[in-house]
Amino acid sequence: MVALPLKQAEYRIQESSVSSLLLLIPTYNEFGNVTPIATELWALLPEAHLLFVDDGSTDGTREELAHLARDPRCHLLLRDQKRGLGDAYRAAFAWGLARHYTWLCQMDADGSHRPQDIARLWHGRHAAELLIGSRHVAQAGPIAMSPARRALSFCGSVLARHLLKLPIRDVTGGCNAWHRDLLLRMNWQDAGAGGFAIQIELKERAVRAGARFHETPIHFLARSRGRSKLSRRDIHEALALIIRLKTKPTHFHQASVSPPSFFSL
Repeated sequence: MVALPLKQAEYRIQESSVSSLLLLIPTYNEFGNVTPIATELWALLPEAHLLFVDDGSTDGTREELAHLARDPRCHLLLRDQKRGLGDAYRAAFAWGLARHYTWLCQMDADGSHRPQDIARLWHGRHAAELLIGSRHVAQAGPIAMSPARRALSFCGSVLARHLLKLPIRDVTGGCNAWHRDLLLRMNWQDAGAGGFAIQIELKERAVRAGARFHETPIHFLARSRGRSKLSRRDIHEALALIIRLKTKPTHFHQASVSPPSFFSL
């Protein structure tokens, strides 16, 4: 399938949505993963809409997505090259907010985030405006990573929490549901990280904006198929971001924020 420019690649765009929940799912060479994810999500959350942001997959993912997009609940943004996770989420947030979705939920396309955990987040949406699927709270399931990756994830969250004084336990996790009012209040578009560090930057902005958040324990599964996209460049970017935010934290006008509060199970 030929890659299309952003505006031409939008499938089934609606000016207003009958759903208040939009799942944001970046993809790059995730053939065989996207259909099971969509099927399981719709079995649990039939009202949910899905937005796949594909960065030039060459393994058949685009053909698989085109088939899914026959369903009016599935939307696609097809981009011509790999631009990074951060850029994919910025494009997805812009798309969802412009179409007036109330909740925008991040989810990995590799099968590591269970649809039943997404459903649990959704059903707890009245408790907060940022719902975090957390690997590092009580009752969270085992983390299906190599020992090195598990240590990297845990140490990254601990480092960010302590240096940036964030009350969130899973700072680096990618299973998060955001209320549109919070995203607008925290100026989400100013988060400029290119890779996985976008998760740290968004949560730091949320805390500084006085977000009410809720951490729910999840199971983090091993990737279903394909290879991890995490690179040394992503790790270096995350470390540089933490140092930058430590020396120059995000500030908002005091009148527009309230002290952060949190709930955890």
